[in-house]
Amino acid sequence: MNVSTDLTVICPTYNSAGFIRATLQSVMAQTRPPWEVIVSDDGSIDDTCEIVERFPVERGIRSRLLRNRHRGPSASRNRAIRAATTDWIAFIDSDDKWYLDKLECIENEIAAHPECDFFSHNVDEWRGQVRREIDFAAGISRSLPIGPQLVMKNFFTASATVCRRSLLLSAGLFDEKLWLAEDYDLWFRLAPLMRVRFVPDVLGVRVFRTGSLSNANPEMRLASAVAVLWRHREYAGGLLIYLIALARQIAAYGLLRLRQLMRLRWPASDAGTRLAPVDSERLPHRIFPLAYFPVKGIKRVLRSCGLASDASLRVLLFHDIAPQDRDNFRRLMNRLAEEWRFVDAQTFVEMIGRRQPVEGRNLLLTFDDAFQSNVWAADEVLAPLQIKAIFFVPYDFVQLRSRDDQRQFIADRIFDGAITPTSIPAEQVPMFAGDVIRLAKTGHSIGCHTKTHARLSTLLDVRQLREEIEWSGDALQQLIGSAVEYFAYPFGDCSSINRRALRIASARYKCVFSGTRGPNGMGGSRYSILRDSFRASDSYSFVSAMLDGGIDWYHQAEIKQLHDTERSMM
Repeated sequence: MNVSTDLTVICPTYNSAGFIRATLQSVMAQTRPPWEVIVSDDGSIDDTCEIVERFPVERGIRSRLLRNRHRGPSASRNRAIRAATTDWIAFIDSDDKWYLDKLECIENEIAAHPECDFFSHNVDEWRGQVRREIDFAAGISRSLPIGPQLVMKNFFTASATVCRRSLLLSAGLFDEKLWLAEDYDLWFRLAPLMRVRFVPDVLGVRVFRTGSLSNANPEMRLASAVAVLWRHREYAGGLLIYLIALARQIAAYGLLRLRQLMRLRWPASDAGTRLAPVDSERLPHRIFPLAYFPVKGIKRVLRSCGLASDASLRVLLFHDIAPQDRDNFRRLMNRLAEEWRFVDAQTFVEMIGRRQPVEGRNLLLTFDDAFQSNVWAADEVLAPLQIKAIFFVPYDFVQLRSRDDQRQFIADRIFDGAITPTSIPAEQVPMFAGDVIRLAKTGHSIGCHTKTHARLSTLLDVRQLREEIEWSGDALQQLIGSAVEYFAYPFGDCSSINRRALRIASARYKCVFSGTRGPNGMGGSRYSILRDSFRASDSYSFVSAMLDGGIDWYHQAEIKQLHDTERSMM
């Protein structure tokens, strides 16, 4: 069976004019295109249908738009399933996206596992600007029946499933009376019939969008889930198991409501922020004004009594240095040089790789984004102190000559579209290519910061990822005439990297640097290096307290997520 000629993609949609174009693009651009795409519209009252009808279709893919009365997602999916002409069905919701090699990977899985008729893969889940990887098979026993395990956890989502059309028909399709949890109900009915293969790769992106049914009122979602559990209560095998499953559902949706009421977010890095910290950043001293100084004092007392080790290895991160902050930056570097030993990139790698012991307090200095002010820092501050740093360079940025192009790049790429080009200060300009060459010749290390300062976790095409990660490093290497062995991904937080991007970066570079705060140590990871981000205007007392680990505890959740992403690529 060949997926590229025998698979129907079904996309139910309702009032999706603002985002369905990106969804369809991710389907039409697949490296192995589907046989047909059916968009089943649930009576949209916006421009969704017009956008779908005008969407360009190439490479022989059949495309159909089904217009329905507003009866809910189940009815829309069912009509499309009945209209499909192939043996295999792949679902995608109108606000989700696929990585561009999804169908190619699924075809390979089907060829390798012809006994299976239902395939499920992992996804990157986005809630606002925050990403996390969802492993649907986590905690699932492959040797036990699926139905009883579904009672405790719904480990499928429609946009991550591919199955035989005959299997769906034999289960009776989606229940059109259900508008929420309709897929959960279908999985229960499919459980005794399907032979499942869990694909461990991340092949899609699931988006939780404000206003969508999947992100609806928690009370409505809870009521639907409880109704489905009651309908399939025989899978629980007893009243006690059913009550435990019910309690888990109530707790999950209660936590969701609490997050909404308190406007909480998933753990995020203060260093990365959603904007590049060029002018300012949400540093923790705005949240914990008194928390870190006692920790700093306690640690110093413990070290002086010999009760705690003095050995540490941390990485400093700076971005642009505004003219009014230059004197403070100079004082800061001089004070740090008195208490810490600055190491170069090679020494840092030897320490983290256990080839050289970590003795005393060691700092590696790094700069992101290749601003002209970094050249001033190298010449006027670092040279007298004999400090060698790593300068991470976005290749396209240092090639720009037009001031308008530079402002546009800073606004769109470095600030992620959050500010306008006219608000960029006059002194905020990139290095020239000659500056990069001179920094390399004076003993500093040049690292890659992608080609266009892209948020890597949002790129669906592996070829584009390779251009941002590999090609840009090769181009920098050719520019400076020496090896480019270090990589730092833009924005630096866990939401800006995923296992695909990290796998490519780790194959090309000796080290990968994040923007997450924390200590590094001997035997630590070379592909999730932690960095402490500061502004040039920060006081020495604050910087010193942070480097002493004053609020390392605050970042433990993100550090774990970062390390989990790294482990998942192995």
